[in-house]
Amino acid sequence: HPPTLTHSPASMISSPQSPKQEREHPSLRFADESFDGVTVRPSVPEKPFYKVVQDKDGKTYAQGVRLQTDKVERANRRLQSFEVKEMDIQTDGPGDACVGPDGEIQEPAVDEQALAEFLRHAVPAMEQDLQLAWHSMPAFDAYLPLWDEAGENCEMLHQVYKEGLVDLQVTSVAWNTTGATLACAYGRLDTMGWCDVSAPVCLWNIFRPQMVAGEPDTVIQIQGFCMCLAFHPTKPGVLAGGTYNGELQIWNTADGELDPLVASSSIDDYFHREAIQAVEWIPADLSGGADAWLIATVSGDGKVLLWDARENDLSMPSRGFMLLGSKKKILGGRSLSFSPLDPWLFVVGSETGNVIRAFRPPPGASMGKPSGNYAWKPSAVTLLDQLAANARLQLQHHVEGHCRTAGLK
Repeated sequence: HPPTLTHSPASMISSPQSPKQEREHPSLRFADESFDGVTVRPSVPEKPFYKVVQDKDGKTYAQGVRLQTDKVERANRRLQSFEVKEMDIQTDGPGDACVGPDGEIQEPAVDEQALAEFLRHAVPAMEQDLQLAWHSMPAFDAYLPLWDEAGENCEMLHQVYKEGLVDLQVTSVAWNTTGATLACAYGRLDTMGWCDVSAPVCLWNIFRPQMVAGEPDTVIQIQGFCMCLAFHPTKPGVLAGGTYNGELQIWNTADGELDPLVASSSIDDYFHREAIQAVEWIPADLSGGADAWLIATVSGDGKVLLWDARENDLSMPSRGFMLLGSKKKILGGRSLSFSPLDPWLFVVGSETGNVIRAFRPPPGASMGKPSGNYAWKPSAVTLLDQLAANARLQLQHHVEGHCRTAGLK
């Protein structure tokens, strides 16, 4: 019988005992007690499970009814335990390491063989990592320390201007790819509405010994004035500019012609209807050729247009995008910049202060010029390559039908 601990309410009240009184032994507080047993009878399930047994002849038969419950799976996992190890890595001082038990200074014991074995394994790996670090990212190759103290004021090296210009501001400046020619556009930044201002674009060869500050080497007359300028990345004499009227113009200043204008766009619904705020030369593809460049422009009308100037023809843009904000509201563009690492990625700064990230689709595999009796320009073929097969065929038939009606070839 299991032991039972019994106590009475009176036993819970303690009374002071004298030091000489003996205490009651704890075993005297237990008493024997008996309880009725409990019997649990097994119950056969509605679909009993029989144990399948196979005899020597290969025959199987059911043996008995399985009444035992399924095995309870248990597993122990260390969820919050951790191990701590301590190691002293601080070296001793030279005096402490070389003092013997009797206080005399002794020569430190060095295992030359063990040291040489360690260096034989460690030095090649260390030299390999140092070599990789040296060639991985030469961040300071072009860094030249400024040994002399830099002055607090900037020193003006050159000053250029155009004689006879009154009440005009500088709207844009640009250096060509060689860094020898400076282009400067003049205009009126407070112009609103219809433009009745005519201002030139002036170019100076800064390093020419005969340069005169007030006399530009080249003066380009423009109907209106330019808002932005950009030189060709590989051709020092090719200059692109966006005007206040929304026209994109290209000049070739290296030919020495009186009118260096090479190509100019028009003003229409498919072009810019407001002033061009930024112009930039961008790669047409990844070939890296001298002529594989396009021109990107952005305007206050919310359009980002790409132009293919390789044919000296700006009659139509090759591709265009609209800057749309919340609720499909058009956002006016103020500036744009293409990534030097990913030529298909660009960002646009809007008039409302938003910075928009966008992608232009990369050029796909060309399907070649359409067969027929009509001559297709490379820019037109590029436009067809951007369409699906059905849309390409529909556009081709539409263009060829227009050529037949207009008598064009």
